Amino acid sequence: MIHKKVVCVLGMHRSGTSAITRALNLMGISLGETDKLMEPGIDNPKGYWENTEIVDIHDSILELFSRTWDSADPLPDNWWNYDQITPLRERLKEIVQANLSNNDLWMWKDPRTSLLIPLWLEILKNLRITPLFVICIRNPLDVYHSLEKRNQFSKDIAFRLWNLYTLSSLYWTNNKKRTIVHYDSLFYDIEDTLRKISNELMIPFPQNTDQMFRNINAFIDSDLRHSFSSLDQLLYTEGVPEETKILYVKLIDVLYNPSLDIEKLVKRLYINL
Repeated sequence: MIHKKVVCVLGMHRSGTSAITRALNLMGISLGETDKLMEPGIDNPKGYWENTEIVDIHDSILELFSRTWDSADPLPDNWWNYDQITPLRERLKEIVQANLSNNDLWMWKDPRTSLLIPLWLEILKNLRITPLFVICIRNPLDVYHSLEKRNQFSKDIAFRLWNLYTLSSLYWTNNKKRTIVHYDSLFYDIEDTLRKISNELMIPFPQNTDQMFRNINAFIDSDLRHSFSSLDQLLYTEGVPEETKILYVKLIDVLYNPSLDIEKLVKRLYINL
């Protein structure tokens, strides 16, 4: 029996999850039925690459707890065991099975997954499917600038959301097969970024890459990158929570030293959300 695997792209909204998902798709990882993918929008003219059924179910789960994607308060403890979740869990299970019926490797992306990982881990464990996680990070200051432009968010809500999504992604994928990539690397080193994902998640890398990289470079347009802040700018900007600065600095360290242990920090910050 061939073992099935799924790749899940996690990260805060406006952190490059769409770009990395499409790049991985062009690398050969299936996104499932194309007619189920969300249409491009003004803020993502080259596509979101999200399964609309999964997004709708995620929204329904959040709604059960009076939440939306931009609610900065964590979900209740053990929320995934609530009775109301059962039919939604079954629908997600059916989607996974349908997408893996003709594929041994499938991928989905929706930033909301970052808040809902325990449910997904349960589903995939029951189906005996191995999850592989790609966590996208971006300078929180750039995320704030993007959300301020698109949603008129304040610094307070933008940084609280960045903390929640990032910490949840890291906390719930501890001891799972995962890799962390930075938004900026998509523009200056996309090949190394994809090879890093391939190596760390043990996903085959294509032999003939010329056409693949032509397609990827046509998709990843630097003109769509409207904000590029340095680490110093983040550290010296007023209104940035100390925990945001601490976590982002540690994540930058992890990119250069993947063996660095940040789990104690992540656990402490997550519990204090």
